[in-house]
Amino acid sequence: MEKKYNSREKMLIALENKESNYIPCSFMIFSALAEKCKDQFEFIERQLELGLDAKVEPPFL
Repeated sequence: MEKKYNSREKMLIALENKESNYIPCSFMIFSALAEKCKDQFEFIERQLELGLDAKVEPPFL
């Protein structure tokens, strides 16, 4: 049975150039998706629903 990695572990494996059963992905839909979401929480939830690795940024001050 394959080990299930969390998002952080997947990214660290990729950054270390190690072989993995999963390649972190990020599509260029984030700005369009963010515009359709009412807040940062919905934005993150919708990314996860799509099976994407959530792109999280601190809010602008």
